[in-house]
Amino acid sequence: MPYGPYITIDLNKIEHNARTITALCRKYGIEVCGVTKVTCGMPQVAKAMLRGGVACIGESRMKNIHRLKANGVSTEFTLLRIPPLSAAEDIVTSVNMSLNSELSVIQALSEAASRRGLVHNTMIMVDLGDLREGVWPDDLLPMVREVVELPGIRIAGLGTNLSCYGGVIPSGKNMTQLVEYARRIETAFGIKLRYISGGNSSSLNLIASGKMPRAVNHIRIGEGILLGRETVNRAAWAGTFQDAFLLKAEIIELKEKPSVPIGETGEDAFGGKPEFVDKGERDRAILNIGREDVVVEGMVPVDPEISILGASSDHLIVDVTEAENVRLGSELAFFMNYGALLAAMTSEYVEKRPVRDREFVSENRHIVLTEISPQSEPDSDRLLNIDDLTKGLNQLGQSIARRRRQIRDDPEIVSETVAEIINDDLIPLVYANDPKTCLDVYLGLALSLPMFGTIILSAHGSCITAFTELPPGPGGVEPRLESERVALIGLREVSHEESRLIRRSRISAYTLEEIDALGMREVIYRALRAAGMGTDGIHVTLDMDVLDTTVAPGVHRPIRGGLSYREGHLAMEMIAKSGLMRSLAVVDYFPERDVNRSTAGAATEYVLSLFGKKILKI
Repeated sequence: MPYGPYITIDLNKIEHNARTITALCRKYGIEVCGVTKVTCGMPQVAKAMLRGGVACIGESRMKNIHRLKANGVSTEFTLLRIPPLSAAEDIVTSVNMSLNSELSVIQALSEAASRRGLVHNTMIMVDLGDLREGVWPDDLLPMVREVVELPGIRIAGLGTNLSCYGGVIPSGKNMTQLVEYARRIETAFGIKLRYISGGNSSSLNLIASGKMPRAVNHIRIGEGILLGRETVNRAAWAGTFQDAFLLKAEIIELKEKPSVPIGETGEDAFGGKPEFVDKGERDRAILNIGREDVVVEGMVPVDPEISILGASSDHLIVDVTEAENVRLGSELAFFMNYGALLAAMTSEYVEKRPVRDREFVSENRHIVLTEISPQSEPDSDRLLNIDDLTKGLNQLGQSIARRRRQIRDDPEIVSETVAEIINDDLIPLVYANDPKTCLDVYLGLALSLPMFGTIILSAHGSCITAFTELPPGPGGVEPRLESERVALIGLREVSHEESRLIRRSRISAYTLEEIDALGMREVIYRALRAAGMGTDGIHVTLDMDVLDTTVAPGVHRPIRGGLSYREGHLAMEMIAKSGLMRSLAVVDYFPERDVNRSTAGAATEYVLSLFGKKILKI
């Protein structure tokens, strides 16, 4: 279990940023290639970009491209860094297009592609003054003259790169030059270029002003999407988030100390000569992160009352004198610029945690009803009202993809059924009268999700023992359910042993007393963070006994003083907004106690809230 610093990566904010920027570019006929290199080719980030509308993914390293493909990223790939001669074979079989400036490399790509009967797309880069990669303009036509004769090579476009090395700003003038060079190539050699690629995030201002030449139809965007900034002045881009990435580290020492070292000083650990301003005694915190992990100069505390004093290889020293609610063990959060993000994402000591924003409304998804019971039961004895549920889901634009009216109460059958449904990108809705069924559902999740969390709304603590020692599933698969990814909400009957297990574990447990003190909104927010952060999704269990007996009398062990009708709906609505739910179980029904089927009716209403219903009629 990692105990070091970590980065939260809000995939929904990245998707939003991509959608904002692609919409702008689309207005001017410009296709966006989403660049993931600063994230080391993180598949979740690439998928968020693609959902946001980018046309393809651009990467600088073949290792990252292979990682993306292996993790199910299905799109066209562009190799952004000029290829080395030694990688020609891999490139022509792995990427759709590469950026090139060396004739000998293109010749090697030609030979490799021809041997395999392939045609490789190349974008020739021209240097317009930034002095990084690119053919010098005087040499452009002579080089193209040779490339057009090569077998297995298609000149797909002409591109340039600005602002990365020399800081040259894209302008109407240099972009017009790019277009002119492209037209000369087309005229001289009788070819049509698919792309004229006008640079990177530094070109966003030019596009937004309407001054980008209309012939430019391609752009490569990384920082603009990931950090929500243009790269000429690093100004925030309107309509985008700048906090999709947050770096968090833990306070490992908190003490009051002088602000100036005592004694004769020399160089620090990195050969610098630090300077200090005497501010008297200050509260200083040391965090478990340092220069081995991140470019410290690129960090900005989220809390403006905190200031960075300096860092060694593995310690960050900050002044927290003016900050509130800071204690040993607290986590502090930091914004990062591009350089800091690059270093932190590259560091093996910084954990990466993709998350979903709590206000994100999930896309419509299909549901599979899965009833678990040992024998056929009349409709009056079933926990959910299927007709009302179906009607309500249809009104929400949701649907029931398949209906498994009943499967045997057998652990292997239950787990395999759940795994099958999730693998089809559907949501299993398991409903059962017996709460113990959920353990089999967790085993099914283990077969499908590398890492998952769970939120359980239940009055009792009887499930806690099972979470600490889940048995292996089919094929010996161990459920990846760590205790810190479990959130229990609504507890009001917990044994001494169960209480001891909670204290010894990292389970997030919220009693009715804590819900009264914090409020349901805050409790669910904390539960979503605990269960969803760094996971592939969460399972939700709604044990009907969590509700007050006035709402749900038809349970096996009714206890007064549970969640109110509205508290239950607020919890469901917030979980729905998170977009994290991959599986759902509604359990615990004792039909003999259910007056007028009020419990079954409430269960149906809560399920509808979990799938997006907000306006409730009581």
